[in-house]
Amino acid sequence: MSFLHKGNGRIVSGPGFDNRGRDVIMSSIESSSGPRLAVLVSASAILAMFALRSACGTETENLNFSILPAPGQVTVDGKADDWDLSSGIFACGDVENSRDRFAVWIHAMYDSDNLYLLARWVDPTPMNNPGSSKGDYGFRGDCLQVRFLTAPDLDAPEVTAMLRSRVGKDPDPVRTSHWDCWMDRDGIDALGAAYGVAFNEGGPGNAKERGAAQAFRKDEDGRGYVQEIRLPWPLLVKPGVRLKAGGRLLMTVEPNFTVEGGGRLTIKDIFRPGGGVDRVFTFSSPGCWGVATLEPRGRLEPRPVRLSDGRQFAVKLANGVPEVDWSGLKRSELPQGFKTVSFSLPEDGYVSLNIWNEKGEVVRQLLTCVPFPAGSHQVMWDGLTTMSVRRPGDPVPAGKYAWRGIWHKGIGLRLRGWACSVAGPWDGMGGDHGDPACVASDGQRVYLGWSGGEGGKPLVAMDTRGRPLWSQIRGGIAGATLVASDGKAVFVFNPFGQYTSIAVYRLNADDGRYAEWAGRRSTDYLLSDLWALAGGAPTNQPPHPSGLAAAGGRVFVSFSSLDAVLVLDAAEGGKIQLLSIPSPSALCTADGKMLYALSAAREIVSMDTSERKLRVCAKIELGDKEWAQGLAMDSDGNFYTGIMGRHVVEVYDSSGRKARVIGKHGGRVSCGPWDPERFLNISALAIDGDGQLWVAEADGVPKRFSVWDAHKGALVREIFGPSSYGAVGGCVNPADPDLIVGQGCEWRIDPRTGTARCTGVITRDGMGASRFGFGISNRLYLAVTPGFLHGTHPVRIYERTGEGVYVLRAALYPHVWKQEGSGAGGLGLRAWADENGDQIEQENETRTFQCDLGGWVQGWYMSMAPDLSFYGGLYAIRPAGWTRCGAPVYDLADAAPMP
Repeated sequence: MSFLHKGNGRIVSGPGFDNRGRDVIMSSIESSSGPRLAVLVSASAILAMFALRSACGTETENLNFSILPAPGQVTVDGKADDWDLSSGIFACGDVENSRDRFAVWIHAMYDSDNLYLLARWVDPTPMNNPGSSKGDYGFRGDCLQVRFLTAPDLDAPEVTAMLRSRVGKDPDPVRTSHWDCWMDRDGIDALGAAYGVAFNEGGPGNAKERGAAQAFRKDEDGRGYVQEIRLPWPLLVKPGVRLKAGGRLLMTVEPNFTVEGGGRLTIKDIFRPGGGVDRVFTFSSPGCWGVATLEPRGRLEPRPVRLSDGRQFAVKLANGVPEVDWSGLKRSELPQGFKTVSFSLPEDGYVSLNIWNEKGEVVRQLLTCVPFPAGSHQVMWDGLTTMSVRRPGDPVPAGKYAWRGIWHKGIGLRLRGWACSVAGPWDGMGGDHGDPACVASDGQRVYLGWSGGEGGKPLVAMDTRGRPLWSQIRGGIAGATLVASDGKAVFVFNPFGQYTSIAVYRLNADDGRYAEWAGRRSTDYLLSDLWALAGGAPTNQPPHPSGLAAAGGRVFVSFSSLDAVLVLDAAEGGKIQLLSIPSPSALCTADGKMLYALSAAREIVSMDTSERKLRVCAKIELGDKEWAQGLAMDSDGNFYTGIMGRHVVEVYDSSGRKARVIGKHGGRVSCGPWDPERFLNISALAIDGDGQLWVAEADGVPKRFSVWDAHKGALVREIFGPSSYGAVGGCVNPADPDLIVGQGCEWRIDPRTGTARCTGVITRDGMGASRFGFGISNRLYLAVTPGFLHGTHPVRIYERTGEGVYVLRAALYPHVWKQEGSGAGGLGLRAWADENGDQIEQENETRTFQCDLGGWVQGWYMSMAPDLSFYGGLYAIRPAGWTRCGAPVYDLADAAPMP
C-alpha cells in the first residue's frame, strides 16, 4: 500500500486505508517540500561515497585453504601443542554478534600417511549433541562435517565436468567423501563417512579399524573444546592416487552447534573464489568448495579472516595461537552520505523510508524498520541505489528524487494458533514427507508411524489420551511403515535406504533410545537378512515386509509374497521358526503364542505357534474392488479390520460373525466440508489398553490418525499432521486470522486454546503455495499452486463460499509457444475463467496469450497481491473483469511490460 500524505516536514498521523476500506494503523512521513524533494546528484559526489556496512550479522567466507606439513609426530589427544597453527580459518555465522559464542578455528596438517584436522570450538555448551551414534545423524547437534574431493589433478576434464553439473557417481580417479565427526550423548566418539558426491558409493566402513582416530578435550573455562582428527590417506583417495606436497584437493567445512537443548546452528565455510557460494546445498555442490593446498612448508604468515561482504581482519600469532584484530568490525547502522533527509516522530517508533525517482520507481530503500526515538532526526543518502546483502549499490543518474516513509510503534508477533500439527506448534513430530502408515499399541503406549520424514520425526509414541511421550527418526530421512511393541522394545521398519539401512530397527519403549539386537550388535536388522531367513531368493531389492507384531519375547515379520511369517527372538534377533500362512499381511498377537493374521486381504486366520495349525477365524464380506487392510483384536476377542472401497472399520466377534461397523459407508468425499466420522484409505489399526480403537489413514489431505470408542463406535479425538516439509502452502485469511489454509485443507483456530479443527478439503492437486485475495463485491478468493520453488505449475483460483467450501473459478497455466519461421517464442499465458459456474473448463472460457512473460508467477511463494494480481515476470497479470459467477478474467492482449 502507499501513503501520499503531505505534511511540510511534519508527521501526518492517523489511519491510512487499503483497497477494501479497512483501517491500517500506520503513519506517513513526507518530505519538507511536500511529496517531492529535489536532489541534484553529481557523479563525482557519488563516487566519493562508501557503501553502507550493516551491523547486523555477517558470516565468514574464507576462500581456499592451506594444509601445512606436520612439524613432527602428531598424537591425537585433543591438544594443540604438537600443531603448527600459523594457517587456519576462523568460521562464524554472525561475526558481529556471535564470534564469542558460536565459532570455530579450523586447522589442517598432513604427512605421508595421514591428514590431520584440528577444530578449536567456541561453544557455550560443549559436546552436548543429543543424538546417538547407534542410529542418529551427528549433524543434528555439535558435529564437525568436512567434505573432500580428491583427484590426481583438479584441472582434469573429468573433475571440471562434475563441478559444472551434477553427476550420479564420481568418475575415476575422483573420490568425494563426506565426514561426520562428533561425540554422541553417551560419550561415544563417532567418525564416519559416505563416499560419492551423491552419497551413493558406500563408505570406509569402520574408519577407526583402518587407522582413523579422534579425540576431544573440553576447555578449562567450559566455553569451548578442541577436536582432533586423524584420517589416513587411503580413506580419502581412490587406490593408486597419492597426494604430496604442492598437491591440491577440494574441501569445505560445516561446523554444527547444539543450541537451546536440541536445535541446530550450522556454519558453512571454505569456498572457491570467483564462483557462486551455495550455503544451502553445500553438501552437494563441490563446485563451490575451496581449493586446499598441501603446502610445501609451514610457519606461514597467518591469513586474515574474510567476511562475506569482502572485509578482511588481520590475524597475528600470540604464543603460537592465532588472534584476530576486530577493529572496525561494527559500524553505524545508519547510512552515511551527503544528502540530508529530515523528519520527526511524535513517539518512539520504527521508520522505513524509500527514495523515488521521477518515474515513480524506488531506487533506494534507505531505512527498513529502523528504530528512532520521538523527536527530530536526520539521515544521509549517499546517492547509491539499494544494495544487496554483500554488494554496494550503483550510483543513480543525476536528476530529481523524492522520499517517502512510513512508521509504526512496533508490530507485535504472537502465536495465535496452529493447525496440522501432531502435538503443538514446535514439536517436530510426525512424518513431513509421508502419510500415516501404521499404528500399534503395547497397552500402555500407542505408536504412530508415517511413511516418510525429514524435518519431522516419523515415529511418535503417545499415551492412551493422545499426549506425546517421545518421537524418533532413524537417521535423517526415514520412514516408519510398520511398528510393533512388546512393552519393552519397539520394532520399526524403515523403508528408506538413501542415507541409512532398510531394516527393522529396535528402540527402548520407555524413551525411544536405540536398543541393539543383542545377537547382532546392531540397532538394525537388515531387510536382506530378514528376507533370506524367511526363505526369499537372493535379490538386490527384496520386497518389504507386509506385517509386524511383537509379544512374549518374540517378533513376527510377515512376507506376503513368500506366504511366510518369520519369528525372531525379540532380544537377540535369532530365528525361532518360520510359519506358513497364505499371503499374510497385518499381524497381531497378545502373548506371542497365538498369532492372528490377515490372509489374502479377505480372511482373518489364527495359528498356534507350537502346533502350527491354521484356523480361519472370520471370512470378511467383500464386494468388487474391496479388500481388507489392517488388523487389531480387543480383550474380548473381537477383531477389527478396515475395508478399502467402503472405507469403514468392520468388527467381527470371536465366532467370526460381523458384529458392527464403525464409520460412515463410502468414506470421505474428495473435496468439500469435513466430516470427522468418515474414513479414507485405512492403513492400520490398534487397540490400546483403555479399549480405544486407533485408526491410521494413508492420506495426506489431511494426514489423520483418529481414536474411537471401540464398543460404541463414537469418535474420541483426531490427531492431524504434520504439515509437509517447510509447511509450504500455508496462509492466513487477512479478514479472519482464525481461518487458515494448508495441506490442501481449511482450518479453524480456537482462539482460546490455539488448536485448530479441519473444516474442509480444498484441493487434492497439491498446495505448494497459496494466497488469499479479494475480488468483486469484496468476495474472498484463494489462489493455489501445487508447485514450490522449481518448475512452472498452474495456479488455480477458488472462491470461498462457506465454511470449508471452495468453488473453483479460474486458472492460470504456463503456455510455451514458438512461432514458426521467425524463431520468436517464449513463456506465455493460458487463462481460464469459469462463465457458467460448473467448475469445468470449456474451450470458449479459455484464452491464450503469446507474450514472453520472462518468468512464471509461482516462484518460491507465488507473488500475488490482495487484488488477485500476479507478478513474477515482466508483466503484471491483473484481473480485467469478472464473469457472471464471479471468476476473475485475465487479459494480456494490451498489456505492456512493467517498468
